[in-house]
Amino acid sequence: MESVLTRFNLTLDNMTTLSSNIRQGLIEQYSNNRKVADPWYHILIVMYGTLIVFGATGNSLVVLAVARKPQMRTARNMFIVNLAVSDLLLCLVTMPLTLVEILTKYWPMGRLPFLCKSIGTLQATSIFVSTISITAIALDRYQVIVYPTRDSLQLMGAIAILTGIWIISIVLASPMFITRQLIHYDVNLPSLGIEYVSYCIEDWPIAYGRVYYSAFTLCVQYVLPILIVSVAYLRIYLKLKHRLVV
Repeated sequence: MESVLTRFNLTLDNMTTLSSNIRQGLIEQYSNNRKVADPWYHILIVMYGTLIVFGATGNSLVVLAVARKPQMRTARNMFIVNLAVSDLLLCLVTMPLTLVEILTKYWPMGRLPFLCKSIGTLQATSIFVSTISITAIALDRYQVIVYPTRDSLQLMGAIAILTGIWIISIVLASPMFITRQLIHYDVNLPSLGIEYVSYCIEDWPIAYGRVYYSAFTLCVQYVLPILIVSVAYLRIYLKLKHRLVV
């Protein structure tokens, strides 16, 4: 019996020592995570801050210019306003939160899973809207220059197209809402003012799901728009060149 108690006490001592070591390791880890001493972090802050300030200012001016002057509220300008709005969402919402998450190395917005899901989805949606809007602008210019005799795009038609762009973008970004999960670790470190740490991660139900979705978004957000825009402007160039020759 004494031998059993001795073993039990030794086990408790080992567990206590292990717990203390883990606790100390967590303290050091989260202390280091919260430091911004690395010069690259300062560079990151400057870069993000510059993009946020200039992006928010420039796109806000575009929206205000169109909103204040009725004569500028044309169908084609609606595409530019739509592009500015999607960029404003990136500059004012997702980019600041992304910067904070990078600097702190954990999720800074509490325990609500909806925020974790919605922020990532909003970021993906904004990028989809931007690239599809740029493509739509190129196609509209192509139609006006190459086929000038066709009916011009009206305001209601532009609004319908923009509504479709947002719906398509939300659908394309929906896997982010489904797969992003918020996980919590209770660490209880009062010396650092930390009771728990949360991480917003992507938990894909299939192997290589993230790889497949990344390849898909690469094609939809970059490859396909670049091809369409390039062909459209090439046709515009050839059409204008032909007019000059004639």
